[in-house]
Amino acid sequence: MLVGRTLIRNLSIILAVLIAVVGLTSAVALVKPRSLAEQVSAGNALDKLKSTVQQGGIVEFSAAEINSLVGLWVARTQKENLDPTKINIQLGENDLIVSSLILPKENVNLVFTAQGQLFIQEGDLVFLPKAFKLGNVLLPQSFVLNRLANYSGLAVKSGKIIISKEYLPFSIEAIGINQGRMIIEFRGEQVK
Repeated sequence: MLVGRTLIRNLSIILAVLIAVVGLTSAVALVKPRSLAEQVSAGNALDKLKSTVQQGGIVEFSAAEINSLVGLWVARTQKENLDPTKINIQLGENDLIVSSLILPKENVNLVFTAQGQLFIQEGDLVFLPKAFKLGNVLLPQSFVLNRLANYSGLAVKSGKIIISKEYLPFSIEAIGINQGRMIIEFRGEQVK
């Protein structure tokens, strides 16, 4: 049962990370990333994000920039027992793979992976899963989706994981993955 709870908790964290990638706007001063190169990458990515949110338009991020923003979000929100080095986001041709090391306290190197497409539908952030894995074992989507259906802030409909626009820090016109880049389009609004 511990593995099941940890698995669902980590999947929820992974989905929160997807929101955080879009929602980071004031974390640079709060963070001491692992290296100067990561600090520069995260700072540059955050500057790109802030500018595009305010002015509107399209911003592109590499997987390295997304992972840097994840590190900022983890540090900013001070999530206990969450190490940004244990979360890795890879960007494919048109989908993303989010991997998270689960049970790190127990020194069990078991990786939970979610692969799928990310897009905006009626203002909501939608993750359309392609596969869930625990280690090399493919998990039934219904198993994971049924457990996620009970988490506040998430809705599971027609095999999609939906995060309502009310939980997003600002309006996103479009989001997607194209040839290893995450592309986000903003309408333009004041950053809080």
